[in-house]
Amino acid sequence: MKNFFLTATHLFFALCSLAQEHEKSKIISELHLQICFANYETRPANLVDFQKLAPNSSLLKNDFSSLNLNSNRVRLSQNYSTFQVGLNLRKFEHTKLRIGISQGSAVNLYSNYSRIEEMVYDTLTSSQTGAQYFLIASNYEGYSMMHTSDNLFLESSVIFTAFKDRRWSMFAGIGFFSGFSYHSETKINYFKYEYSASEYGFSYSSSNMNESQEEVFKNKSNFSSTFFIPLGVDFRIGKKREFWSKQHIYFEFKPSINVTSIPKIGSNGRALLYSCFGYKFQI
Repeated sequence: MKNFFLTATHLFFALCSLAQEHEKSKIISELHLQICFANYETRPANLVDFQKLAPNSSLLKNDFSSLNLNSNRVRLSQNYSTFQVGLNLRKFEHTKLRIGISQGSAVNLYSNYSRIEEMVYDTLTSSQTGAQYFLIASNYEGYSMMHTSDNLFLESSVIFTAFKDRRWSMFAGIGFFSGFSYHSETKINYFKYEYSASEYGFSYSSSNMNESQEEVFKNKSNFSSTFFIPLGVDFRIGKKREFWSKQHIYFEFKPSINVTSIPKIGSNGRALLYSCFGYKFQI
């Protein structure tokens, strides 16, 4: 994403310089740079899904019968950056068509299996009060599994603006972006350790057993489509000087419905709320 954002930034400012030499009647009237983030909660995927994604995994061939799936909803993340141009719709003065290319990353699936064994291995007795404190040894063993992807999208939206000529304006619209992953992988981690503590949680000794393994497998490209409703507030940086009056910063919400299709797993739909920060240059 860093390389994409740097490239888009250089292209953006190059176009800004060229744009000032053209007449305002051109079709392209805006240039945008935008960064968007979203977090969402979902149920963990099951072991069978990851065995399909990583059929050659040695770790997933181990015995999971004594382990428990963490069935609590987990919070995953998606983010992307985008470069867009705004096009004039001549018959609709307050409406723009935004089109562009976006690049981002996503955690598509996650799961965690683990077990904890605890036993009292010693007792401490206070010489003053006679109170007893139990020392507890805990053995922890677990697996974490994650499917991630780096994605490339084409994005388009129709934007309707209110109070267009004021310093503060508001906008809303409808939009859609769709694309594929150019890098997808499944990562399997195994970890096992032992630690000691009192019944009150005070540690008495450090871990004396620490074992970890990791496997990474490449996957086929997944396809993703998202329908969204952009809602935002725009601030014009300058009021008097022409150069600064063409520059805007804005904040945008994107309530979204996303469908991602992962080979061997199938399609998975989810609701997302993107928070986006943008910079706009008017031509």
